[in-house]
Amino acid sequence: MSPREQGTFIQRLDLSKKTLSNRFVIYASERASPRSRKSFRRVSVYDTASYMHYLCAKSIGGRGIVDYAHRSPLFLVWHRMWHIHLEQEIRNITGDDSFSIPFWSWVGKSHCDVCTDDLFGRNEGGGQIMPNSIFSSWRTQCTNDREYVDSMDVVCAPGCGQLIYRLNGAGLEFRPPLFNGLPTKQDYDACFRLSVFDRPPYNENATFCFRNALEGFIDPKSPCQRGFSMHIAVHVFLGGTQRLPSESANDPLFPSIHVNVDK
Repeated sequence: MSPREQGTFIQRLDLSKKTLSNRFVIYASERASPRSRKSFRRVSVYDTASYMHYLCAKSIGGRGIVDYAHRSPLFLVWHRMWHIHLEQEIRNITGDDSFSIPFWSWVGKSHCDVCTDDLFGRNEGGGQIMPNSIFSSWRTQCTNDREYVDSMDVVCAPGCGQLIYRLNGAGLEFRPPLFNGLPTKQDYDACFRLSVFDRPPYNENATFCFRNALEGFIDPKSPCQRGFSMHIAVHVFLGGTQRLPSESANDPLFPSIHVNVDK
């Protein structure tokens, strides 16, 4: 993208956070207590999309293992649907039928090269987005469920949320032992040597299959071994708001991370 195209994209993405949706509402708890009354709530265009991801990251039956958008063959197609939804909603509020979300090519990178003031924002030492970024005022939603984050007993409890933040590789010595940084070109190439899309048990324990290697629960270079690679490695590297599936879509960088997965 040219600098002008990049600027237009960033402005329209930011507009989606500041524009109330006229097409969708969310269904949310009125208090952060289990089984409290739920009601419809108006939120921004972007927050309707982040709510979709948050809701589908809750575990099925509250068992804390499998959810509706991850750890299964649905991972890739569900997130493609999510992008189509967000692109269409931004087209609706801008009148730009050509709007699309660009991918961030994170393979082979040593750092987040799109985390700049002009794009997705630099972060301070503590992770907070620097004030020169248009995204420095973005706050999370649906991050006040506390111990009910995996349960439907509390759904998007009210609260002002937190400012978006990223760690961008800081403190890697505290990261999981199976994590080796952003995906390498060798990881990428190894994924494409896996000719089977998915295998039983069709979850994070599936081995020798493309979906689980790309999602990042196995090492694509040694596809019988568990490890944090590809898509998951990007979330682990960025940390902060990106660290949990229930929160990650609040970060404006999330769509471009996943468009690259889709690519």
